[in-house]
Amino acid sequence: MLVVVEVRENSEIRSAAQRLPQGLFRSGDRLHSMIKFQRPLPHTAIPREREASQVDRLSHYHRPTPLAVGLAAALLAAAVASPTAARGETVKSAPDAVIFRGDYPGWPWVAATPSRRIVCTWREGRVHEFSAEGRLMLSTSDDAGATWSTPRVFFDTPDVDDRNVAVLCLSDDDWLVSFNTLTETGASRTCTLRTADAGRTWSQPATVCDRDARTRAAVVRLRSGALLLPFYQGGGEQALVGLSRDDGGSWQIVEVPNAPGFLGDEWDALELADGRLVGLFRNNAPPATPADRGWLYAAESRDGGLAWSVPQRTNLRDRRATSPPQLFLHQGRPAALYDDRRFESVSVAATDDPQLLRWNAAPARVCYQYRADGQPIRDGGYPSSVPIGADRRLVVDYVHQPQERAIVGYVIDLR
Repeated sequence: MLVVVEVRENSEIRSAAQRLPQGLFRSGDRLHSMIKFQRPLPHTAIPREREASQVDRLSHYHRPTPLAVGLAAALLAAAVASPTAARGETVKSAPDAVIFRGDYPGWPWVAATPSRRIVCTWREGRVHEFSAEGRLMLSTSDDAGATWSTPRVFFDTPDVDDRNVAVLCLSDDDWLVSFNTLTETGASRTCTLRTADAGRTWSQPATVCDRDARTRAAVVRLRSGALLLPFYQGGGEQALVGLSRDDGGSWQIVEVPNAPGFLGDEWDALELADGRLVGLFRNNAPPATPADRGWLYAAESRDGGLAWSVPQRTNLRDRRATSPPQLFLHQGRPAALYDDRRFESVSVAATDDPQLLRWNAAPARVCYQYRADGQPIRDGGYPSSVPIGADRRLVVDYVHQPQERAIVGYVIDLR
């Protein structure tokens, strides 16, 4: 007998439909369980049901016996609890390194110097929202993320929440940091910091513009030598571009267009081999329906960042919430690291679509999930990564669980 379990697009059992243990296989949008029985079963239709396990329905050619249902349920439970990656191995659910444990660490970024020292920055505070104790911290690794230096504070403004920090390593010693301040009244300013001695001393903060604006991704150095900062209007009302042609001394501000159903929020930018600049955006517009929630949008610039196309919806989606992606090149192809289900799992996708609208994200290629049982954690889901080999990357993320709140690292294999 063949038991067929159909998993709908909006089903919460996405792990079963996308990453299957031995004994399950996927065909189209259906998940099949290969179960053999000693005797044939009567050809009787099964009424539509909705089980507590959140499987949408069992529908097929035979009415299963209780034993069949039990075996199918067990296989599905195993699929949800122990999803598998693209090549069949179990998805990682424990970090490879703990970089920092604290009160409320969050929103890390990671970069590498030319000599392959890895630099990780993050914000430490007391709560998710405004925290007067919010301060910028960093740690470094000289062994591809296996061990880390003692974390330390490198910037802190009294009674101001310094947050959303990201770092670009221009050389072994010259690092450029972007971040935003946040006051108790909710006002923000986007700023930069610079070190010329690998983080031992730092410049005074320089304000990028007078707008109420916030950051997420690091500055990007273009092949022309110009610097590009992806940031956004406070409150997620408009994606903004900062362009500097004097090594960060001054910034020209450009707006990325909004569109019906799209308000630009946190985003990342990438320069392609053909000279185009592309961006992948979190959408802050209220969804018209649940089906409109969580999609990432893409836009491009063909003139060095001065003008941008109207963002269009991609097929990359966070099916649980909304969160920002990271863009990078892998073997010459654009790739995206993103939360396919925020607080639950992080995935990676690549594309050959020149417009970056269609990615190989069906099924999602999951890099790691936060818990072995696939359940959501309390907070997390802002991954950032650097290459540590031809097909390996180190991802840093923040993970808040009842037992600890930490900045952690995961090694992922892109083969």
